[in-house]
Formats: sequence, C-alpha cells, structure tokens
Amino acid sequence: MQVSRCDDPARLPDILAVMHAAFGSLNIDPPSGALRETVDDLAKRLASDVIFIVEEEGALIASVFCTPLGDALYVGRLAVAPSHQRRGIAKRLMAEAESEARRRSLGKLTLRARLMLPDNIAFFRACGFVTGAEHAHAGYAHPTNVEMEKTLSD
Repeated sequence: MQVSRCDDPARLPDILAVMHAAFGSLNIDPPSGALRETVDDLAKRLASDVIFIVEEEGALIASVFCTPLGDALYVGRLAVAPSHQRRGIAKRLMAEAESEARRRSLGKLTLRARLMLPDNIAFFRACGFVTGAEHAHAGYAHPTNVEMEKTLSD
C-alpha cells in the first residue's frame, strides 16, 4: 500500500468512484452530499484542498480531502473502498492529514461526523479527537452531525 498526495486531475474519476462506493454503502439520513459530487466538483477542490490517496497494486482504494481553515486543517470525505475497510487504511490517512497540519504549522485537525455512525465517531475518538457541538442538516429538527477536533501538540 502506498499513501501519496494527489495533484493529478486524471485520478479524480477514481477518487470519485471510491467516494461513491464508500458513502453509498452507508444507511444514513440525510444521504451524504458526497453522493451528489461530480468530477468537476472534485476538480474545483483540487485547487484549494490537499488530497491524499492510497493505492494498492496500482488501484486507488482510499482518499481524504484536507482543507486549511484558519488555524486548523479540516478533514473531510474520508473514503475507503468497502472491500478494503477495517484494515487500518483510514488510520494511515488520518496520520497523513495530521502530518500535513504539522507541516503547515496548524494547531488542530477538525471534522464533522454523522451521529448515525457511532463506529465512525469511535474511530475518530481513537485517533485523538474530542466531540464538540452537534448540528442539524437543513430541514432537520434534530442533530445529525457532531463537530470533532484534535489539538496538535508540539
């Protein structure tokens, strides 16, 4: 397995396919916005975000988007192909995101996790994140996601 930074627009269809497979396998309400994203959407993000990918035998099997926001690096769209989940790949991508934040001298990692996915919240806690405020998606009266943050020490 190889983790690398992706700057190549030609890889965006592969990234999108993995995202759609990973997020499409989730039974959540509301459905993930990742399922509405297109290659054009990802191309716009390539200009502002750092994208890390994982490849195995030449096939793209995982990705994560990292967006600098103030003194934090926002981690989003963490996606691992369903056939490769529960093998430590997401943990490797989170470590890469943390390294990127440190390279940029940012003080924390942030993300939002779905409340309907307690295993994901537990995973992020195991990575050192703490939970914060809960939020509702538009049109929902109850919270649907939670802010999570990991403070980086020197």
